[in-house]
Amino acid sequence: MKGLLSFASFVFLSCFVSAFGQNLSEIKEKYGQPIEAYSVSEHIWMTPKFTSDGQVCSMRLYPKRISANTNYLGNILDKWEVKDFILKIAPRETWGAESPFSGLNLMGHMYSTSYIYENIGFRFLSSLDPYAGLDQFTKSREPRPNKTVPIKEFPDNINLIPGDASILTIFWTKRVCDGKK
Repeated sequence: MKGLLSFASFVFLSCFVSAFGQNLSEIKEKYGQPIEAYSVSEHIWMTPKFTSDGQVCSMRLYPKRISANTNYLGNILDKWEVKDFILKIAPRETWGAESPFSGLNLMGHMYSTSYIYENIGFRFLSSLDPYAGLDQFTKSREPRPNKTVPIKEFPDNINLIPGDASILTIFWTKRVCDGKK
């Protein structure tokens, strides 16, 4: 009986140690390297990719779900924060001429809105609510009164940022990502 109790204790302690005793190297071995993400505004994270010589070639923006002290419940990008970020990293005069490949693509329960220019491209991904109907594409949200990003900085013929975009990929058309980040 004493031997059985010792064996049961050994098995219990082994399971307890393996479940609660993980260290950094064990977590990295099991789940891989962490993703490098940057907080670019109050509600937006950004993950970059780089060329072999270290220039940014692509960045993906997505809504924050948490930060150090806050939990966010939204799942769409803040339109005004996105516009502000775009103008900071790529002023309108650096985009170049608009490409004829801009447009809207429907893909299952999501859609992609792309705006491609000579030097830069923007691809917005949005969820398609199957219960909303086609008015989902034309709905607009009221601008935030406390944000003062001038819309005139963007081309007049497009509504650059869809009101319900969840992910934005910004890519530089003349830079090739090296695949490491």
